[in-house]
Amino acid sequence: MQTAGQMVVFGMFRDQEHAQNAVTALRDAGFAADSVGVLMRHPDRTFTGTEGQKTDLGVGGSAVAGGVLGAIAGWLVGLAAFSIPGVGPFVAAGIWATTIGGAALGAGVGAVTGAIADLGVSQERAKWYGQEIQGGSVLVSVFATGREGEAENILNRNGAYDTEVTRPVQRGAV
Repeated sequence: MQTAGQMVVFGMFRDQEHAQNAVTALRDAGFAADSVGVLMRHPDRTFTGTEGQKTDLGVGGSAVAGGVLGAIAGWLVGLAAFSIPGVGPFVAAGIWATTIGGAALGAGVGAVTGAIADLGVSQERAKWYGQEIQGGSVLVSVFATGREGEAENILNRNGAYDTEVTRPVQRGAV
């Protein structure tokens, strides 16, 4: 995960296709793979991941992750599938695969909301993002310090229906 003090741009997408197009455009614009993340519900409701436990799918991932994230799966750093108790299965790639740890998943959807809030989003907005993801939308985020406007434009051009620029929370700062 990137360090505190950097700027993060978030974009919500109604479907995987637009999110994939946005991630491809970020890659083509020169954003680093380890600065981009995707978080979404796993489209296969029969996914049998252990509730509360993250399954590391590795870079390039399994056929499941590759099928879910398409061609971008091999470019993003880290892929994970997990099931949140009472919420269901999720797929995370890039910064989200490392941000949402297995131990945190026992907290249910609060783990997702908390991870989003840690990236500088208000608790209210983080809850909204969590609800949108539960409803089938896809969250794409990118650390884009110095290139926030460019990243936001890329997300908007590729169909983001909501974007936001934030600064991650610094834990332990006085």
